[in-house]
Amino acid sequence: MAIWEIKFGPDDPRVLGCLNNLASSYDILQGDLVKAEPLYLRCIAIGEKNLDPYHQNIETFLKHLESLAIDLGSLASLYSRQGVHSKAAPLYRRALTIWEKILAPEYPFVAWSLGNLARQYYFMGAYAKAEPLFQRNLAIVEKAFGSNNQGIVLSLNYLALLYEAMGSYAKAERLYQRGLTITEGSPPIYQDELGTILLNMGMTYLAIGSYTKSETLFLQSLAIHEKEYGPEHPKLATMLNNLAMLYDDMGDYTKAEPLFQRSLAMREKAFGAEHPTVAQSMNNLAFSYNRQGAYAKAETFYKRALMIWEQMPGQEHPHLAKGLANLASLYDDIGEHAKAELLLKRALPITAGHEALELIAKINRALSNHYAKAGAPEVAIYYGKRALSVTHTIQAGMVSMDIELQKAFMNKYSNDYQKLIKLLETQGHHTEAQQIGALLTDEGRSALDNRDSEKTDHVSVSSIPYTGPEKSLVEHYDALCKLLVALTSEKEELDNKPKASFTPEGTSRLEALSSEIQSTRIRINEFIPKVYEELGKTDKDVTN
Repeated sequence: MAIWEIKFGPDDPRVLGCLNNLASSYDILQGDLVKAEPLYLRCIAIGEKNLDPYHQNIETFLKHLESLAIDLGSLASLYSRQGVHSKAAPLYRRALTIWEKILAPEYPFVAWSLGNLARQYYFMGAYAKAEPLFQRNLAIVEKAFGSNNQGIVLSLNYLALLYEAMGSYAKAERLYQRGLTITEGSPPIYQDELGTILLNMGMTYLAIGSYTKSETLFLQSLAIHEKEYGPEHPKLATMLNNLAMLYDDMGDYTKAEPLFQRSLAMREKAFGAEHPTVAQSMNNLAFSYNRQGAYAKAETFYKRALMIWEQMPGQEHPHLAKGLANLASLYDDIGEHAKAELLLKRALPITAGHEALELIAKINRALSNHYAKAGAPEVAIYYGKRALSVTHTIQAGMVSMDIELQKAFMNKYSNDYQKLIKLLETQGHHTEAQQIGALLTDEGRSALDNRDSEKTDHVSVSSIPYTGPEKSLVEHYDALCKLLVALTSEKEELDNKPKASFTPEGTSRLEALSSEIQSTRIRINEFIPKVYEELGKTDKDVTN
């Protein structure tokens, strides 16, 4: 490469080829991402310089364009493996734009590029952006390989993972079952994919609260992957973590703790102590300690997890909101309500406009528990209703699922209903308490069973009774969230346009959008104090 740089110049395509090979060697063969990154960056810079549609024949221009797309994808893959998905996404987006220009829109390579970008949005918690990309990806591979071919299983799996994260469990189950049917009839070479589907399907049942189904699938998946990779392979860390979460939910802490610890150790060894997946393991272990009353241990691991998530570029990820809410709950458990409130004020705005329904329910549940313990029952009632409203929305999307799964889901969250009923009765709101109680009965749930399951996965269920002031607050917050989503979507579209094509009006609009987004975020950040001001007037001073 040094010889060619002297002979042909630093930007010659032959130098680019050497750079690419050297970067790939560091990246793929040696796993040295630190050395690989600057080489990939230089490849991209040279590739952009070599694009000259006015002085190149079309064949040469397309060759340089294809090379640039490959280098963009390589650097994006490096960032993705580091867990820095906010850096990977724009690179994958640029690569996708190139592939769509030089290939047919239904070419399998375009599907692969769509999947790469969709996965970054999924890992970032940007589910609304990920869904249409995953759907396009699946449509292309189905057309290319057929609807029952092993080639579509990965696409089915990722779309199902997305729906599970969004709380659309019926959609997720259907996709997993399709993938399972295809893979069970495939040659042994596809055992790895079979194990992955079993694992992910088990997570859906765990989220629902069907622990027996979940355990069966987890153990099958673990057996397949232990046979395939051995007991110490990093791939097993996720399976051990998920199995530990199951036992933890069941209250079997003696089984859960060693699995959490083993999973954490494997992830630290494989990815380093600062990787986002390590933070997930720490958060889960802390959650288990919190449940057991080991608050000092729990606090240590919660804080370590938060430090990792807070250092990631773009701090709006759902994991950060979940970690903040978990640590807040710990502080509420030990009576440090002022600390808890500060964390919850950070957590709620992260979920603004999000599609992660269970996370939204979790944050509102944590707020309800906080204000109940801090002596503000009317505020606690409001957030309890918000949490149950989201839970009901998830339930409404499950009407096509087995009735035992629906019952398991209601059993899992029945305590939330009981807490809210107790709060309402304590405050003398007996009619509202009866309305909430009715939703726990078979008759109360039957109204939801008559809904079209295809239309209710994300419907806003209005079965929860809100008072006039509460309804006004709901509408105010939802309007702010919709505004934030609209503004950020418009800004992203402008950000993705080539800067050379910007008009003065476009530049001015981009600046205005940044200001409007900041202003909207400030208003969302002020929402928790607004709720207390509106509903907590008769409650005692929370922080004192």
